[in-house]
Amino acid sequence: MVLAALLLLMEPPVEEPAKPVQLPYQRVYQTSKTEATIEKCLIAELSDLGEQTLIRDAANTTLMIRDGLGRPLLIEIEPPHVTVTTRAAPETQKRIERCVRDD
Repeated sequence: MVLAALLLLMEPPVEEPAKPVQLPYQRVYQTSKTEATIEKCLIAELSDLGEQTLIRDAANTTLMIRDGLGRPLLIEIEPPHVTVTTRAAPETQKRIERCVRDD
């Protein structure tokens, strides 16, 4: 009985949360630009790719671009990091780089 009580009082081991896995097609860019500057540039630079939606929550902003043909392009804007979390064509990646590159 005492053993059972001791087992109930013991806390389970605390596990560290797993680090997110970066997939090969994901890109993370470092920048010193502000969130507003990055958003403005990305919206202008990528306007021809499809319908754009900014999704904001307490932690970050995500720019979603849909062309209606497949999966949307998702770009997480969390200065000093900007992360492209879905596949993007090489030309699109270059356009994103122009917006986040420190001049």
